[in-house]
Amino acid sequence: MSARTFSEVQYLLSTNMTALNDGDGINTTDTSVVVDSASDLQVGQVITMGTEDMLITAISSNTLTVTRAQNGTTATSHSDDAVVSSKIWTNVYIA
Repeated sequence: MSARTFSEVQYLLSTNMTALNDGDGINTTDTSVVVDSASDLQVGQVITMGTEDMLITAISSNTLTVTRAQNGTTATSHSDDAVVSSKIWTNVYIA
């Protein structure tokens, strides 16, 4: 029997969107982010606002605790109602 070779690729399942819900927006050092709805978000997920990626480290209701400037991005200020998006990926193995 010959050995099989498998390849792993990532497949985008969905993109979720909500909005920043903070009348004053957030500055470059804020680590609490209030969004309209956190129901589709989870700890360990990366969210994107503008050109900045943030890692979610905790969720309490619609308040996210985040680590800023992930994946080589830079922490920037964001205005109220800024779009917050997240992508859900899955690994697919191909024989």
